[in-house]
Amino acid sequence: MKALRLTTVGKAAELTDVDAPTVRPSDVLIDVASVSLASAELAVQREPVDENLEIPTELPITLGRYFAGRVVEVGSAVKDCAVGDVVVTAPPGSCGRCHPCLTGMDNYCVNPRAKTRLVPGISRDGGLAQQVAAPERLVLRIDGPSPEEAARASQFGLPAYHAIRVAKTMLAPGNHAVVIGGNARARYAMGILAEGIGCRVIAVTDDVAALRAHRTCYAETIIDSADANAQVIRDLVGGWGVDGVLDFVGSEASSAFAGSAATQGGAIVVAGSDGGFVPIGAGRLNRNGSARYVEGGSRGDLREVLDLLGNTKIAVDHTTISLASVVNAKDIDPDDVPVVVIP
Repeated sequence: MKALRLTTVGKAAELTDVDAPTVRPSDVLIDVASVSLASAELAVQREPVDENLEIPTELPITLGRYFAGRVVEVGSAVKDCAVGDVVVTAPPGSCGRCHPCLTGMDNYCVNPRAKTRLVPGISRDGGLAQQVAAPERLVLRIDGPSPEEAARASQFGLPAYHAIRVAKTMLAPGNHAVVIGGNARARYAMGILAEGIGCRVIAVTDDVAALRAHRTCYAETIIDSADANAQVIRDLVGGWGVDGVLDFVGSEASSAFAGSAATQGGAIVVAGSDGGFVPIGAGRLNRNGSARYVEGGSRGDLREVLDLLGNTKIAVDHTTISLASVVNAKDIDPDDVPVVVIP
């Protein structure tokens, strides 16, 4: 079968013929229907290699972390998946035994070894192939969304939904929410806020034209980040700040703006990581406000966002390419417009 294999970090991956995967007792074998391409899977092929990248632990390896498809074989120890199930990769990197894992917050797993152990595309072959074998605990059955939608949701919809859930006590229907950023996660957040909750969304981005160019944009108002300040937001919402601010950029400027834009008791969630921080304390954050930094999401979050996508018309622009085209796709930015690979 065909697979996209990385043999050397910093060098281009190669589309090559490989043997069918070996199915371990706890594995399910999947006919891959779609893969959501990660920017790291392109960056790890370039020189110089970013030292902050999550580098595959063994080479050569088949890339591809976010995939969906149909189960065609199950290992002898598999309990819940069956042949014919359509599944998507769930949040990887959890031990299943620590307190956060046992209480449904597996994305807060405290076991550092579990972050990469058995993760397709990082410590074992991934989904940029015609078939992939994955541990049963790292997949989730799909009911509703297509495999293409589910693969994109596992990469972009999940962190957007988790950020919203953290701030959800302040995000009721009709409440105002600011979303900072125009990337794929930010646009999923806008759709979930507007269509899933009924919030009134204000988008703040450094590329207003690009955000407006998308076929679906769920923001009532779009503001250029150069013009965004607390007074502009207050004027828009009737003299007060907004109930929730979701920052998918995480720079010094965006996080400082986030801290100033929230109302009394407002919730600020930073889901970007570009060196920024939200100042807190008396005189820095509006009274009774909260600020949190989040990453990823839990299996429960993924189940909920898949159910939401299956029951609403939330759509985020994406592009589709073949497995063979990934070799020449080094200049695209899948964090901006999701790229779905069809093996």
